[in-house]
Amino acid sequence: MAPFRTSSRCPRYGGDTACPPGFVPQQWAQSLVPVLGRTPGDLTVRLNESGGLIQVFSRDATGREVAPAKPESSYDLYARATAQYPGCPSAGYELLRFGRVLGPDALAAGDQYRGRVPHIRQVRQADQDVFLDLNTAGVQVYSDADFPDWAGWTFIADDVNVDSRARSATLLNLIDPPPATPPPPPATPLTPEHVAQQRAARYVRVEAAMANAAVRKRLRRCVVTMATEWSTALFEQHWSWLKGKPSDPRGIGVESCVSDDVYTRFQQHYMALSFWEAAGRALSLSPG
Repeated sequence: MAPFRTSSRCPRYGGDTACPPGFVPQQWAQSLVPVLGRTPGDLTVRLNESGGLIQVFSRDATGREVAPAKPESSYDLYARATAQYPGCPSAGYELLRFGRVLGPDALAAGDQYRGRVPHIRQVRQADQDVFLDLNTAGVQVYSDADFPDWAGWTFIADDVNVDSRARSATLLNLIDPPPATPPPPPATPLTPEHVAQQRAARYVRVEAAMANAAVRKRLRRCVVTMATEWSTALFEQHWSWLKGKPSDPRGIGVESCVSDDVYTRFQQHYMALSFWEAAGRALSLSPG
């Protein structure tokens, strides 16, 4: 993200318009706020609304989040938009609320200053409150719907397992990080039994780590690509492992198998709920 301006040189009453009738030109000129400088590095600013209050947080390049500035009321946001963006208050409201305009209305040219409509917000920086223009050139605006990686979102699509059990190396490494220094290779090649034992031991660690609050919080923002589990044709491929021997590892540190009767009842329940093929046929028959 490009550095923000510490302040924007924007008129108090309007954009690049000439001095309106009834205003003293000297007073109109004094209503311009000079640019004091720029942030020393990249900066992330987060708007958060809760309980009728909007808080503005900032985060430096290291990821450290600074305490918010004085909260703003969200109930008078449209009144503020009407006062600050008289050319199009609805677009100005979205700029204040979301940091960008999402709807069909556009920011008015009459609200511009030097080709851009300013979005001034009070932000806490270095133990003092400063005013930043969050709509200068180079500023990038995201929401959680954009899944930005700097907000902790991780897309995972490296699972090559053909059944319903996640075996993504990326996901496993998030839950059970490998050692910073890899161990030396064994003097003799590992037997398949040793490899299976190591894999089972890791699944035990993974299952234990899932009880860790920090791990669970990290996984909340993971989006994992998996094959659909609502296909009638893929039932056996996804679930036949449930009929395995008690000694077969389930894949998450728990050994499990079910009887033929239980498996049959599960299959009947699954088939009653499956819709994937029917949905595909319905889409192919839909007009357009």
